[in-house]
This record gives sequence, structure tokens and C-alpha cells, in this order.
Amino acid sequence: MSELDVNTILKGTIGLTKAALGIRVADEQDVTERRNICRACCYRKIVHHKILGGDVAKCTVCKCYIKPKTLLKDEKCDDAPPRWNKL
Repeated sequence: MSELDVNTILKGTIGLTKAALGIRVADEQDVTERRNICRACCYRKIVHHKILGGDVAKCTVCKCYIKPKTLLKDEKCDDAPPRWNKL
């Protein structure tokens, strides 16, 4: 596994943990706005998640799961230019 892969996995794990624990979460209006932007984005893909046992939205640019990423204040869209920014 390359260093980039390890860093990406680590960043994702930290983000998922923050979202699960409610650390630095955005307010409901900002989360809704971000998710609406992602919902309309051409890089959004629905994938089946074996552990969660269902379909989830994932970004093909950053490889993140959209629901937890849009929840966190410290996250931004990784598209160039970003479709939404850190709060």
C-alpha cells in the first residue's frame, strides 16, 4: 500500500470517527446545502456498502462517503474549484 493510500485511509477514518462522535459538526442548514450540492454533482456515485448493508453515496473525486463528509465543519469539496468550502 502506498503512502498516499495510507494517508487517505487515515484521513477518512478520522473524519468518520468525528462524524460518529459529533465532533465539529456543521449546523443543519449548512449540511443540507452541502448535500444538495453533492446530490446534483456528476461525481456522486451510489455504491453498495457490505458492512452497512445498503447503498450509500460516495464521491468519485475524493473517494469519501458524502453523508459523513458533508457533516463536518472542517471538510471541503475536493473538486477544483471546490463546490463547497470549510465553515
